[in-house]
Amino acid sequence: MDFNYSWKYIAGLIDSDGNIFLSYNKSTSGKMYPVVRVTIAQTFPFILFSLKNNLKFGQVIYSKCQKSWYYQFISHDARKLLNQIYPYLIIKKKQAGYCLGILFNEVSSPYNRKTIIDKKRRNSNYRFEFDESLKFNYNWFAGYFDGDGCILASKSKNCAKPRIRFMITIDRREISFANWLKKNVGGNIYKQGRNIRWSFELNTKAIEIGKNLLPYLNIKKIQLKKCMNWLKKYPTNIKKIVDITKTTKFIKEMSALKLEDNVLLTGTIDAYDYQKWTRTTAIYPQKIGLYYVTMGLVGEAGEIANIVKKVIRDKKGKLDLEIRKKLKKEISDFLWYSARLCDELGLNLTKVLEYNMVKLESRKQRNKIKGSGDER
Repeated sequence: MDFNYSWKYIAGLIDSDGNIFLSYNKSTSGKMYPVVRVTIAQTFPFILFSLKNNLKFGQVIYSKCQKSWYYQFISHDARKLLNQIYPYLIIKKKQAGYCLGILFNEVSSPYNRKTIIDKKRRNSNYRFEFDESLKFNYNWFAGYFDGDGCILASKSKNCAKPRIRFMITIDRREISFANWLKKNVGGNIYKQGRNIRWSFELNTKAIEIGKNLLPYLNIKKIQLKKCMNWLKKYPTNIKKIVDITKTTKFIKEMSALKLEDNVLLTGTIDAYDYQKWTRTTAIYPQKIGLYYVTMGLVGEAGEIANIVKKVIRDKKGKLDLEIRKKLKKEISDFLWYSARLCDELGLNLTKVLEYNMVKLESRKQRNKIKGSGDER
């Protein structure tokens, strides 16, 4: 699955899972100067790594306190991003215009520098403000839904068919936004505790919404595809008898979907980004880390060799899909230990790969690929 990143999609993702901060730092001369920071939060980091490799600016970081990943843009990177997404922002358009207009003079803004310094007034005016006349766009909505939305499948007592719903939890002060969603795509609004929920039941009358949304989704694409396929088999407006076991199986499949099932990654992750991510899954004793990962690396290489050995013995050297999947799993573990070994040695995995390419390219140019010895 290829990721579909447009500025409209990124604007939707920032409207849901993003934040735009304005803070003040003190210079060496003692003067206060404003700093803009834009962040996108995700518990699953690879969507952020892929996004970074598409945008080519910003930084992906991990917060141990929040146990979450952030794609962070500061100062000039924030300016570059906000310039691109400002026309498409809906919920955080005011914050973006505030930062661009006052700090960078990029767009017209109703504020002045006195407003920035006045923290009380800034806090009251800087918050949510929504214009219900804004035009609805599915590309933007896909980004917003990938951030804050969910797809639920549940079975009612009186019907064997599952109810499939889109659901978004909306902050209480954003009732105007919930009404705007209802106006453009239908659905229901109801209160649950301190929050407002907008839900939309995906039935045959609303199948068009799923079709319009599907091309732009990245994170929840697999879930929506499964729901759409189910509805094609068992339309809700036709009284068709459905085996209860099929319904139960479908709901279990939807509930059991893992993050890696929802996000099928393409080869767009930087090696050093991967190395940084491995730190969050390294649970071995740090004092013997070097020895631990070295033994693990050798062990995984042995497992790969063992699988290939059995292919030669049992399948006459022919690789089938099942064997390829096993090898993929073991190779991924081997690469994890390789990244950890680089980290334990204080090496950058990207630089190690670059070094290997330069070394072998040099040997190729000098016709020294063949032969023995590390220094040839």
